[in-house]
Amino acid sequence: MTDKEKLFVNSVIELEERFSKQTEYDVLKASGLIRQLLVESNPLVAQVNRTYKLKIKFKVVKPYKFESTNIDSDGTKWNNLCSIMMFISPAKSSNFVELLSKDDFFKYKILTHYETEFTVLDVIKICANKYGGIHREDIKEGKSLELHRMTSLIKFNGSKSVFHAMHGITEVCLNSLKPLKNAIIMHSD
Repeated sequence: MTDKEKLFVNSVIELEERFSKQTEYDVLKASGLIRQLLVESNPLVAQVNRTYKLKIKFKVVKPYKFESTNIDSDGTKWNNLCSIMMFISPAKSSNFVELLSKDDFFKYKILTHYETEFTVLDVIKICANKYGGIHREDIKEGKSLELHRMTSLIKFNGSKSVFHAMHGITEVCLNSLKPLKNAIIMHSD
């Protein structure tokens, strides 16, 4: 096993451990691992997969929209889409799944707050670069501020929406990276 393969396998194992703990801290640290594995300009998965040439696909729930329109007596039209959080990781028996390339997975819209939509890549980067997955920076403007506001308002089972979304992203990433991790381990035996 090469040094890069060891780093990849150990990173995926750490990601599995972080995923299983489900604390906010572990979810944040998972965002940093996912950034290293998949997001960087030369991500670790690409470096390692040059040898194995596996098709890495991301299995997600097909997107759907919750939107309703009310029309006032004066004709004013109101869209009732305020905050939406997608459940990205499909149940094992779900028929409503899609297999996405990495680029399409990164474009998958996982959170919406009024008119602002957040993709998987937005959530990974904000968690890794702003909330402390890798860096901790003040949130002052842009999508990071909008996501921070949404996170303060919307919770799911006691977790802030961004952490719930990041946990789902982690599960999808683990399922996608497991075949490569297993191939590396089998090849090195």
